[in-house]
Amino acid sequence: MNARRAFMLPDVIVGIAIVAVLLVIMTVVLSRQQQAAAALAEHRRATRAAEAALIDLQMGHALEQGKSISTRDVAGVPAPAGYRWIQVEAISGKQRSVIVGLVPQNAILPSTGGQP
Repeated sequence: MNARRAFMLPDVIVGIAIVAVLLVIMTVVLSRQQQAAAALAEHRRATRAAEAALIDLQMGHALEQGKSISTRDVAGVPAPAGYRWIQVEAISGKQRSVIVGLVPQNAILPSTGGQP
């Protein structure tokens, strides 16, 4: 009967070790998930900023200074009469979002310093 009880302590220690390993693995997985969620939220923020800047330019408004938004003309691509293609890049934290859209020919782009 004593021989059977002797195996109980190693079984308990192995069980606790397995639970500890699983706990460490779950902690690492949750940490990475939170980092990925934060990066995705930052990318969405950059995309929304780029979209808002493009909409402002399409409406004929000037872009606000001081934002991390840059624009440039897309050369060599035909556009409808009175319009031109531009690329808008927005940076939020470590994330960057680039979109391309049509704006009126007379839209004021901050990177060119004014009208073309």
